[in-house]
Amino acid sequence: MLLTMGPMMAATGLALWPHLPIFRPLAHFFGGRSAVTLWHLGFGLELALFFVGHMVMVVTTGLRSNLAAIITGWYYPASAAPGRLQAIEKIAA
Repeated sequence: MLLTMGPMMAATGLALWPHLPIFRPLAHFFGGRSAVTLWHLGFGLELALFFVGHMVMVVTTGLRSNLAAIITGWYYPASAAPGRLQAIEKIAA
């Protein structure tokens, strides 16, 4: 999704840029300047909703454990929390 929406957002942004005539064919490809504005807004909203949706999933499945996993690269379920230090020592040995 990000590999599609990111370049499309950039392409429609360049098509909206009025100071460079080299991108005018790109605006015509998307259906004119008014249509490019709608495409650009749609791609931006889709990226924002993608981000918000993923942040909601992180929060609803355990914010503290998910943030720790994102930062450290390790995931520890809540049931294994008391033995966390032993697990780290075993891996390091």
